[in-house]
Amino acid sequence: MSRQTASGCLRLRPPTLWWHVSERRIRVTSGMIRGSLFEQDFLVRALGALAQSPDVALTELVANAWDAGASCVDIVIPEDQGTKMSVKDDGCGMTPDQFRQRWMTLGYDRVKHQGASADFPPDRADWKRRAFGRNGVGRHGLLCFADEYEVETTRDGEGGWYLVRTSEGKEPFVLVREQLFEAKGHGSWPGENTRPSPRSRPAARRPKPAPPLPAGGRHFGSYAEGSLQPPQAGLQL
Repeated sequence: MSRQTASGCLRLRPPTLWWHVSERRIRVTSGMIRGSLFEQDFLVRALGALAQSPDVALTELVANAWDAGASCVDIVIPEDQGTKMSVKDDGCGMTPDQFRQRWMTLGYDRVKHQGASADFPPDRADWKRRAFGRNGVGRHGLLCFADEYEVETTRDGEGGWYLVRTSEGKEPFVLVREQLFEAKGHGSWPGENTRPSPRSRPAARRPKPAPPLPAGGRHFGSYAEGSLQPPQAGLQL
């Protein structure tokens, strides 16, 4: 339904019907009235073991690197509470547009949009492997360690640093900060918890934006006070 405004424009409203039943008026409204809302920590609770078990979370992050055509994954697991953790691989990375579309889409259908095969950087174009990812949940393994984390990624000369955190209300998780830059090579880096979750430990101060990536590497990164935690161990794929 619509009505004429003072300016002459039409303003649309959901159609409303009034019913008279036994001397009572009942209003029935159809159309879009209100969308659904998300409770605090909805995403963490919905992920189940992925957000509760470090073993499951790290396995999914390695699988995510496999799907990105990585040949090596470096994982840093800190010994002390409040220090940083990182997962770094040398896969194909993402452009800013790909990050916003793939990473920030809840339940991203990888098979539908990218096919069932892993994606490889140009120097491994002749490699072949079947991708593990199907429904876009593995990347959220970082939420096992914190409610806020960073991702740095580079592809096709475009680099980006992003700060992602869980939310509530209309959005279960949000991109709250980004920094784009030109960079050589390929790579991504989801990493360290910058704000503790109920399942995690006290966090360090919020990190400064990370410097541009070196050539090559899909980085899942972790920065505190602007410094990068160097990898301590590598897993060959």
